[in-house]
Amino acid sequence: MSNYCTASEVRDLADDQEMSATVLGLIIPAVSRAIDRHCRRRFYAMTAAKLHDYDIDRPGTLRLIDELLSLTSVATSAGDSFTASDFLVEPVTAPYARLILKPNRVLSYEDTPKQAITVTGSWGYSSTTPDEVAMVAKLWTLMLYRKMDLIGVDTARIAGVSLQIPTLTDKLPEELIGWLKPLVKHRIGAV
Repeated sequence: MSNYCTASEVRDLADDQEMSATVLGLIIPAVSRAIDRHCRRRFYAMTAAKLHDYDIDRPGTLRLIDELLSLTSVATSAGDSFTASDFLVEPVTAPYARLILKPNRVLSYEDTPKQAITVTGSWGYSSTTPDEVAMVAKLWTLMLYRKMDLIGVDTARIAGVSLQIPTLTDKLPEELIGWLKPLVKHRIGAV
């Protein structure tokens, strides 16, 4: 997982080099994952193989469960293998939402269409953090750091070491929502 800012960047923004790197190191990952949840997407690339269902109604089309930055390969439960050159992508620029098998090629499955297709590639919205995401991460981290006493600190004991963990009880502050609005992935479905 990737963090959307560094302790050094938050210190520079605050013009306070005395801020605790340890505390910032606890807040920054929590803020980064909260931004992911708010936007319903990740702003870093992750290489992985992900299982997809075979669509009986659209046999040559794969609707991807996450945003794909680049395709490495596709394999089926029937033992068929494909490369990126065997597919068209939609939209035409990354991140991709759908793979369409080129003509004269066939996707097949064995036993069940559920999780019958393995798509391997680089997943995420972008391979570099968008400027708006980085700025929200820095501002929100700074806000939490400054009101640490008000939101509370929990103590955890792991392998004999006592750690203080900031409690991220706040939702994304209202003043920061607008920065991320264009990056929020909207759900499509029945109302």
